[in-house]
Amino acid sequence: MRKAVIIKHAVLFLFFLLLSTQALPTPWAIEEMVGKPAPYFSLKGVDGREYSLTDFAGEVILLNFWASWCPPCRKELPVLEKIEGDYNGKGFRVVTISTDSDRSTLDAFLKKYPVKLIILHDSEMRIWRKYKVFSLPTSFLINRRGIIVDRFFGGHDRAVDELRRRIEEALE
Repeated sequence: MRKAVIIKHAVLFLFFLLLSTQALPTPWAIEEMVGKPAPYFSLKGVDGREYSLTDFAGEVILLNFWASWCPPCRKELPVLEKIEGDYNGKGFRVVTISTDSDRSTLDAFLKKYPVKLIILHDSEMRIWRKYKVFSLPTSFLINRRGIIVDRFFGGHDRAVDELRRRIEEALE
């Protein structure tokens, strides 16, 4: 009897372990999104305004997922601000989505480090799941037709030149 209970628990454990790993996004899942329409989103910005993907129709968008507790994300924000400024008036926008679970943590961060980008808050990580994000920071380059043309992981300095090249291609 005891042996049967142990086997039953082991089988259940393995089943739930397998099930939980199937729900996790992977780099391959994100790769599959390139070339496809960007998933729709609608979120409230820290400015109180509701934003959706359709608000940016006809523009090239860099959709960036980040969190205030993520050191590479914090390092990347000023770089993204500069990139947006460099393409000002050319139909390019950076839209950031904070995945901080607590709005007060996000607000405290922004008070200490003001950011001039559009910042949306996705505490429930609904949009994170739609975009199959698995690490922070992660960015998606979306062309004027709403198609994901590239994705970028991590706050690596070496990716900035490639990002700029891809933005310029998308703006053509």
